[in-house]
Amino acid sequence: MESYIDTARSGKACENLEGLVLSDEVLAECEKSFIAAQAKIAKASKVFFADTGLMALVCRHDRLLWVVNMTTPGERQHYAFALVQRLFSEIPADWTVGLLYDIACQIQRSMIKVC
Repeated sequence: MESYIDTARSGKACENLEGLVLSDEVLAECEKSFIAAQAKIAKASKVFFADTGLMALVCRHDRLLWVVNMTTPGERQHYAFALVQRLFSEIPADWTVGLLYDIACQIQRSMIKVC
């Protein structure tokens, strides 16, 4: 998933961002306010720890579905994308899914921009 995201970001971003609820300016300011979203600000050092955190996907009943082992500092989006991709691979295509995530506005922005 990390290489997929990197490849998608290196290409031309979508020009049609009509699906965004918030303006690009608002999202940029929001992104600046979240320390976890900034890869440059590491809360765990790779020097001392091979793993920097865990990210989990749980159902609405608080049951653990999947967990990813974060191995890079910062809350990189490819971890969330990997969990969401796994979820969609396991459920019927006609199901409606709602996601709650602490910086969901940034994930939505990325999903719309990836062509």
